[in-house]
Amino acid sequence: MKFLILGDGSAGKRHAGHLASRGHEVEILGPFDRSTTSGFHGIVIATPPEFHERTLTNYDDWNILCEGPCTWLPQPNTHVQMMASNWRFVPALQAFKKRLTNPLLAHFWFDYDLNRWRKDFDPTKSCYYWSGHDLINVHEVDMAFWFFGPAERLSVEKIYTGKSRECDGFQMLIKHRSGVVSSICSSWHSQHYRRGVYVVQRDGTVEETSWKTPADDPTVNASYGALVDYWLDHIERRDPLIAPNLLDGYRAYKALQGVCI
Repeated sequence: MKFLILGDGSAGKRHAGHLASRGHEVEILGPFDRSTTSGFHGIVIATPPEFHERTLTNYDDWNILCEGPCTWLPQPNTHVQMMASNWRFVPALQAFKKRLTNPLLAHFWFDYDLNRWRKDFDPTKSCYYWSGHDLINVHEVDMAFWFFGPAERLSVEKIYTGKSRECDGFQMLIKHRSGVVSSICSSWHSQHYRRGVYVVQRDGTVEETSWKTPADDPTVNASYGALVDYWLDHIERRDPLIAPNLLDGYRAYKALQGVCI
């Protein structure tokens, strides 16, 4: 198949590499470049989130994989649309979810230091610096919704301490429609990369998983490849009801603004 990658940054190049390694033809463009060819089977939107409305409007009737938080929701259609919450595709997390037979309380955390994010990269050039911690936290919120369903009520607190131009610390309390209560806490202030989830079930048993750095878990590093395989499978089967919809990412994005959908 042939795919268009819109966005030539690190995320776009990563997805282009995965698609090309699977034998597909790929064209990768800058955020607002226009392709001179046609006949693509799908598009990966890897533009910065603030450009989503502009880019998604142009490709609304395509098979879409939206890299990162979806900040604008196109009209629903019969095509396969996915938000790239790659953590859903980590086999260890999928197995973890199956162990949650009757959850009651949950806590998610993500801590890192933006200045240590990439040793060869100026953190002030990152979208996380300019747009704040929301862009990375959408993954925790999306995971909470994936585990326990949409929110009935939520409370959001953002902290501003100077690590980025916007918020760099974040706390959320979610009452899910399923009855589960989950909390999320994260910041740019840890000396180490830490990410995980802790769940208490109604019978008192506890399930927990975490990792210290991305390099510690090769399965996590391969999660984008698993996501691409899932998307390709559903393009071929044309079953949009099973694939995660862009609504999932949009719901998580709006939750960070204190809005339940």
